[in-house]
Amino acid sequence: MMCSEMYLAKAWNMAIIHRLFYHLESLEIPELGDRKVTASVGVVLFTGKKAASFDELYAAVDPAMYTSKKKSGNSLTFGSL
Repeated sequence: MMCSEMYLAKAWNMAIIHRLFYHLESLEIPELGDRKVTASVGVVLFTGKKAASFDELYAAVDPAMYTSKKKSGNSLTFGSL
């Protein structure tokens, strides 16, 4: 993937995840009282140019997700492969 394609892919993913965050913020579940539903998201963009196993992809995205979990509220973190 060329640099411009990677930038567009990242922007597209960010737009989708932020749309999810928007809908989560408006979600009301009476049983939760004042608490809100939030999401911690880790993303790795896979270009497909080199082979990667599920384990390799998982190993790349897992730290990104845990970085998001350390932050308060909705969070998106991009990892690298």
